[in-house]
Amino acid sequence: TARDFWLPDGVLTDYQRWSIYRICTRTLNLYHAGWIAGRQCTYERCVSSPETIEHIVWKCGRAQRAWTRWIPLWLGHYPARIELTQLIPFIAY
Repeated sequence: TARDFWLPDGVLTDYQRWSIYRICTRTLNLYHAGWIAGRQCTYERCVSSPETIEHIVWKCGRAQRAWTRWIPLWLGHYPARIELTQLIPFIAY
């Protein structure tokens, strides 16, 4: 249930849960005073990618590794490639 999402489970930190909530409610602010506009992803493999919510959640190599680890925990099994292909449109916003 949605309430279970907030319970400690050893998978996500409180900060990660709060960030996910803010992304889902579209209240995550990537722009802060003193930061340069049009920032680039700081991950060494993505340095030319703009730091957007779409990049941070879906396209960044770090995000893709996190999804690869998290989806099997969520489903309770390691999905086949076809299952992942069918699932992604439903979890992407």
